[in-house]
Formats: sequence, structure tokens, C-alpha cells
Amino acid sequence: MGSTDKSKRTESSSVDGKVNQFANAQTTIPLPGVVKFSSEMEVELWEYVTAARSYDDWRDIDLMLLWKWVKLEQDLIAQQAAVDEEGVVVTGARGGPIENPRIRIMNLYEQRQLSIYRALGLNVTKSDPRVVKRNAAEEQKARRILKGADDLLAGATLN
Repeated sequence: MGSTDKSKRTESSSVDGKVNQFANAQTTIPLPGVVKFSSEMEVELWEYVTAARSYDDWRDIDLMLLWKWVKLEQDLIAQQAAVDEEGVVVTGARGGPIENPRIRIMNLYEQRQLSIYRALGLNVTKSDPRVVKRNAAEEQKARRILKGADDLLAGATLN
């Protein structure tokens, strides 16, 4: 999938980098060959979540984990629909009210999804090297704009 030699990658701030970003935004990241989609919803979830990274930043093992995340999300949506229909409280085997057992299943799915997110680093923002680099570039750009504004204001006289 992605290249392991990072020195051959184009800088994201370069013209080539911007062209690649646009092209990648239009490109659906393919599933690893050993798995396949079973519904249109999975395809939509896949496209939504794979947009979190550049095409070159996805490894095959990441995509396998992401496929599991998509399957869990589809199951979660189905469980939520059932809970919406049945209610949060249902009648138990002895006739009394109990929490709908689907809620525990949903919690398990959500925990699994969060662990996949952590494993993929999708929840990391502050210390992620890509974010640090992007924030530094944005900060430099903002400083240049402010300096330019200061230079313009320094030349103006107030009367």
C-alpha cells in the first residue's frame, strides 16, 4: 500500500503535495485483498473514515483494522435501531423490567472501536507529527500575515 521510504514523498506544502492531496481526496482507498464489503453502508463508512489520512499514510495492517472498525460500526447502527424500536428497558425472563441487553453489546462494540482508533492513532492530535508539522506551518503563515499587517500599520499616521 503506502511507501515505506518517506524521503521519496513530496512535501504536503509543495505544489506537487497539494496536487497529490486533491487527487487522494478523490481516490477511494481500496480494501486489502483478503476482505470485501458486504453492503453499501460499509462502503460509505469506509470512505468517510479513510479520509482521516492521506492515501500514502495507510498501511495494509491499518486498513485491516479499519475494516474491522467499519464492521463494528455497521453492527452498532443495527443494534441502535433495535434499541430504538424495543426501548432501553425491556421485559426480562421473569416478567420484570431490565436494561435492554443490546446496550451492553453496543458498549462492547464501542470499546472495541475505541481501541482500534487508539491503535491507528486516529484519536491523537496534539503529539501527532503530522499535526505538529501542519500547526508549525500554519503558525509561521500567521506570523507572516501579522508582521505584514504591523508593517502596514506602522506606516500609517493617526490624525
